Amino acid sequence: MTFTRVKERVSVVIPCYNSAPYIEQCLDSIAAQTYKHIEIILINDGSTDDVDQIVQRWRQRELARRFAADGQFVSLTLPYNIGYAGANTTGLFLARGEYIAIQDADDFSSPTRIEKQVSFLKKHPDVGMVGTYIAKFRDSEPDVYLKAGFIVDGHANIANKYLVQNKSGASYGSLLFRSEIFDQVGGLVRKLPGKRSITGHDFLFIFKCLKQGVRIENIPEVHYYYRKHAGQMSNTK
Repeated sequence: MTFTRVKERVSVVIPCYNSAPYIEQCLDSIAAQTYKHIEIILINDGSTDDVDQIVQRWRQRELARRFAADGQFVSLTLPYNIGYAGANTTGLFLARGEYIAIQDADDFSSPTRIEKQVSFLKKHPDVGMVGTYIAKFRDSEPDVYLKAGFIVDGHANIANKYLVQNKSGASYGSLLFRSEIFDQVGGLVRKLPGKRSITGHDFLFIFKCLKQGVRIENIPEVHYYYRKHAGQMSNTK
């Protein structure tokens, strides 16, 4: 089922669970984007910390400066924790933009990330989704960045990693894609098959898109910064 999307708008979906120490930096990085036609869709996945209060204070501060138009900032607090895949998909259903971008609540993006990704898709109408290079950093060393080595260039190389090698070749958190892809393939798989780890939801989303013929590329520049910390999903069960 499809509906009319807002032309040129980018819906930035931010799933959030107990991200109080990081959420302001995340939101600030989206508010600072050089591409201005943005809406934020923040899904609080039943957090038990005070992230809701922090988000509301941030929202009140930014409404007057940046997100003044009605509906540019959508915040939904779920009554209980449904997990990363469920929170992501909830945000995808609420997205109204022509494009959808992903942003994890404990990470941040460069100011030009969205502008460069939208420009790339406009120049390459055959491409459905585009990621970027990412840099990892530890919470204890916030100014020390290390470029991730698993990301590859070119659709054929990315597809080979997912469909043949069963490895990642792109970063889900860095993705921006045409909204009709969600209409076509649906959201993230909540129940992972076999022995795939808890971090496999994002892998399977990209895998599913590739299986259905979606072309994916990566911009060979770092525009997404991935935080390593003890409380992140990949370190918990």
